[in-house]
Amino acid sequence: MWERPRAGALALAVVVLGVLAAGASAATQAGVSPAVGHRHTRFTVSFETTLATGSFTGLRRSDEVSATGPQRSGCVGSMTVGTGPHPAGASVSVRLAPGVGHAWCTGRYQGQVVQFQTIVCGPPKMVACPMLAIAPQTIARFRFRVH
Repeated sequence: MWERPRAGALALAVVVLGVLAAGASAATQAGVSPAVGHRHTRFTVSFETTLATGSFTGLRRSDEVSATGPQRSGCVGSMTVGTGPHPAGASVSVRLAPGVGHAWCTGRYQGQVVQFQTIVCGPPKMVACPMLAIAPQTIARFRFRVH
């Protein structure tokens, strides 16, 4: 009697792991424009999605662009921006701006585009919801400088 639920959960885990393995790839270089800016510059990061993002049956996938630089008081030293849903292979551009009344800290910034995947259980309730931790994947990296 318990063989069917276990077999079903195992089959689901194999399918999920197959989907995750298909999306795992080496990080590429994202474009950033301009490469050098001033304290109020709006930097544009461009990259190509590796897998479609959004909500799918049993899975939610999203991309996040983050940049980290010098950490000082009174200026912006890091920023993270999420992207909306996109099809696989789409060209995506994200704008990083310090915001009105704020300025970047001067120095070098390193950034990355990270893809997150989450298992979504229900509704309707599944017989067994897999307890999998899906490691985020860095799909692109970039750098810029503020002077």
